[in-house]
Amino acid sequence: MYNPVIHIGYPKTGTTWFSESYYSKIKNINFLPPELFLTQITEPCFKAPKSDNNMRLVIHHPELTGVRRFIWDKGIQRNIIANSLKKHFPDATIIIFLRNQLDFLTSAYIYYVRKGGTYTPVTILDMIIKGELNFTLDYLKYNETIELYESIFGKNNVHVYLFEDFYCDTVTFITDYSKRYNFDIEIEHINFSPVNEKLCYRLMSYMRISNYFTKADTPFKTYYINCNWIYRNINMKYNKFNKWKIFGNKPETTNLFRPDQILYVNDYFRASNKELQKNFMLADILKYNYPL
Repeated sequence: MYNPVIHIGYPKTGTTWFSESYYSKIKNINFLPPELFLTQITEPCFKAPKSDNNMRLVIHHPELTGVRRFIWDKGIQRNIIANSLKKHFPDATIIIFLRNQLDFLTSAYIYYVRKGGTYTPVTILDMIIKGELNFTLDYLKYNETIELYESIFGKNNVHVYLFEDFYCDTVTFITDYSKRYNFDIEIEHINFSPVNEKLCYRLMSYMRISNYFTKADTPFKTYYINCNWIYRNINMKYNKFNKWKIFGNKPETTNLFRPDQILYVNDYFRASNKELQKNFMLADILKYNYPL
């Protein structure tokens, strides 16, 4: 019998695509739907699911890295979740995907707008830097998460991948990935289209303004009047509008944040990312412009 595979994230590394377009299509695994797992794993009465028919159990949820609804809470949940996973799945293989921290922040901001946010990217990043949000940059010190899981599950049972490798050549990456874990899936039948496509720059700006007219379930925002039909017809159908050339190109980090903010983030993660290079043999982070 195969050991369970637990893909813990990070968010913004294609996790929705993995759940909807990949793991759910593999023939020889029992894939546990994410929404049935995260809220229960740390409860005292939690009973670990068993794999049926001697097939490998696969669990996947990006918030298993320790942040829920972008609430970091000084990393308390990260430790609790890691130890709970060890308790219930002691022989598990842990999979972690990383992403350039600046690109992560860009993608996270776009997600914030899609969910009804109204603050500008500069304002949001300033709030993060000043500690005015529940989410902090410490969450993206990847070496600390890797070290935690290696200390609990052992180095041989923790496998780390770069989102950029997956994104740049998805078919080759998934072909190799499937072989490594003996996943039975027909590669030619996979839908490789992104599930959460990055918003075009002008569409993102337009949606942010329209969000002033919906309350939505989003903290740290402003709204004038709650007209949910506006949100339903724009934000929830963004894929349609995203194809219109009038909305321009996809935003880059330099389009969203001030130069001094980018410099701050680069300085903040430099030591952490050097640890990734030194201790985890992740030399490719240099190729993908991780802060160093």
